[in-house]
Amino acid sequence: MNRFLTVLLFLLGISFSSGQEEIYWPDHEGMRLARWSPDSKTIATWGEGPAARIWRDRDGSLAFELDHSELDRALPGGELIARNNLDGLRNVDWSDDGRHILTQAFVRGDLIFQHVWDVDTREEVYSYLWGTKEYFGWYTNNKLHEIVHAGALIASWYDNSMSFTDIDPDSSTFGRELASIDFGELVTWETGRWNKTNDEVLLRLHTGWHTNWRRPCGGCEMFFTLIDADLSSSTFGEILWQSEAAGEASDPIWPNAHDLLAISRTDSVELWDLDRESERFGMRLARMEFSGAKPYDMLYHERSQRLAVVRVAIVEQHRESYRDWERCVVNECEFVVSVWDVDIESRTFGQRLLEIRHPYRLKEDKLEGGYNDTNLVRLNKSATQVHFYTRGLMLNNGVVRLNDEAAAYDLVTGAAEEPRPHLSELRLYNETRSVIEAPPIEIDIDFDREHWRWDAVTSNPAGNKIVLQLVSNDVPFTEYWLIQNIETGEYFFPPETWSDTVFQG
Repeated sequence: MNRFLTVLLFLLGISFSSGQEEIYWPDHEGMRLARWSPDSKTIATWGEGPAARIWRDRDGSLAFELDHSELDRALPGGELIARNNLDGLRNVDWSDDGRHILTQAFVRGDLIFQHVWDVDTREEVYSYLWGTKEYFGWYTNNKLHEIVHAGALIASWYDNSMSFTDIDPDSSTFGRELASIDFGELVTWETGRWNKTNDEVLLRLHTGWHTNWRRPCGGCEMFFTLIDADLSSSTFGEILWQSEAAGEASDPIWPNAHDLLAISRTDSVELWDLDRESERFGMRLARMEFSGAKPYDMLYHERSQRLAVVRVAIVEQHRESYRDWERCVVNECEFVVSVWDVDIESRTFGQRLLEIRHPYRLKEDKLEGGYNDTNLVRLNKSATQVHFYTRGLMLNNGVVRLNDEAAAYDLVTGAAEEPRPHLSELRLYNETRSVIEAPPIEIDIDFDREHWRWDAVTSNPAGNKIVLQLVSNDVPFTEYWLIQNIETGEYFFPPETWSDTVFQG
């Protein structure tokens, strides 16, 4: 009780001292997270209730809300789901052009429906079953989506077919299926990657028996498959290129300005040419081999055309580990970053230029037990340095640091250097695979690290504001949110109404 009063007085003190008493930020019960629109002018919140709420960034006032409680939902076979089976929202996101909002709703405890809303009319324009909750909490993406063609067309796929539907309210074909692709004996698995410039999609397809409610079979043959998704093309729906994909293959690097596809295997990374105008289209250009550890991440820098393959290797083994995540708990590990020249016009194309080594550490989770990987490796904007980050931590003095730059190494010599940060682009929590150049963000909230930790953060596209969630390590579980203006350093807490859902008892 004493801690509750102390925290409450602290919150009230901040709200009066920060000069933000005129601003009222989102009031949302059981809030899970917040996400800004592409123009940073509005922010969407969601949580346990049936509505997603959209707030104006300039003053925190409510712009509108999207109520999911009266929506009709049907399974692919036609069975209707009762409206009162809504269990809250899972996620909210924006289309790239900001014209549509995509929401995911928990229904009946084991289904996830995706809803597409028009921002101007605030009406639902499309919905479908997105996935199912399965054993051990896994979600099977039965039907996926991507909004293409300036937000006027949605492509979704389900099992062995893909359909394209017009969702432009001003179109004469609004709501109609314009075209479809049949994959035949192949069926989809996981998400697709889109090249919106060339109207192409890269899917991971597999063979073998598949049902709507079960994950793909373990012995299936899997392929990375490039498909023509241009409705006006004579080859629309055709497979343009295909390569077998091992089950352990990581997410590929693609698309990019050079139409190079990088696929990681257990002991190598393959580089393929997917430029349809090139004489080498569909050819494997290089196979970069290594041993000792499978890839941890891959980073591609378009301007310098360098590919950095990041691995984690054991450098001093103390004992055997039976679980993969334990091997760097009981043994000493380090990052091994191999930098390769992938400029096909270069004399050193396909050659390893440099190898950088840096200590690898896992963060102990005293609340949940076990260890968390909070490491992040990125290239700087000019591709002159490899940066190692700690994604977030709370220091002993109560300061929260985000994207803490632990070290930087020169990409030519491999020598350790001082990080040269810029705030040209801020992305947190792996929201993008592009370059991160964010200096450490410090929020001095004067909280004891023994009792509090930060759990989630999201930034606006303008890169000048973040929303941070703080979680208590004590029982009963408590959490609250704060918002910071990165440019001014000012931060403030949501209105007191949030405290009703935060401090329970």
